[in-house]
Amino acid sequence: MLQEFVEQLGKNTESAIREIHTAMPGKVIAFDSAKGTASVQPIMKFKKPDGEMIDYPQLTGVPVVFPQALSQQATVAYPVKEGDGCLIIVAEQSIDYWMYGQETNTDLAFDLTNAICIPGLFRQPSALVQEACRKNAIIIGVQETKLSVGQGYIEISAPEVRMSGNLTVSGNIDSGGNLSAVGAVSAGGSAEIGGSVSAGGGVSANGDVTAGSISLKNHTHRDGRNDVTTIPL
Repeated sequence: MLQEFVEQLGKNTESAIREIHTAMPGKVIAFDSAKGTASVQPIMKFKKPDGEMIDYPQLTGVPVVFPQALSQQATVAYPVKEGDGCLIIVAEQSIDYWMYGQETNTDLAFDLTNAICIPGLFRQPSALVQEACRKNAIIIGVQETKLSVGQGYIEISAPEVRMSGNLTVSGNIDSGGNLSAVGAVSAGGSAEIGGSVSAGGGVSANGDVTAGSISLKNHTHRDGRNDVTTIPL
């Protein structure tokens, strides 16, 4: 009799544990960027009491985690798309009060209705992860565009680099191509440009400016009276 009681107690405990959900891998089915919620599919199997293995149900209205601080004035944002891998974690209590700001009668602990999605969990790392580990650098990449931050350097690899604000350079500027600016260009050091320079505003240099082999600082020309005039900087 005692043995039967122990066995039944063990079965009841195991059954109760199976209803407790903590964390699981999943994939994004859809993402609503206006609400910050997603539909996600857990990539796991659930064993029924009769032994049959079935898929977990799809979860909807799941809040998605993004790195944010400073009352959301500092945010790292990236696109979340269908098929992206994610980690689904389950809160120990209902998250309705946190999401909607009102009390609910829901009292489900570790239930799938309390799921939260953290995007970025994949079976294998991308090539950028391997490169970042090899170079000891932080790398942000979107297809052919890449920003690398390593010890003592920042490297940008992109077909086009755009800036809407001011650019202040205290060192040298080296460019193998063209340099185009809508506003003024100012350099405290030297600027070496292999292509053309286009500026919608002024160009200011503390040192000499050389175009081809002609020095602006030492360049001379003749006026109408054939006098030699030096152009001061």
